[in-house]
Amino acid sequence: MFHKKQGQHVKKGDPIFTIYADRGWRLQKALEDARRLMPIAVEGMLIDRVPGNRWRIPMH
Repeated sequence: MFHKKQGQHVKKGDPIFTIYADRGWRLQKALEDARRLMPIAVEGMLIDRVPGNRWRIPMH
């Protein structure tokens, strides 16, 4: 899910997008795709387990 649209101002620390996945391997694939396809640095992620066997990457 994107939090910013193209052309919107982004400050350091602002989340640009959130990746949701229902399986660990899908999350890994999405992260690999994001690193490969996005012209941004994907770094400093923390992965938390949330109820319902879902994965979440908290955006601070």
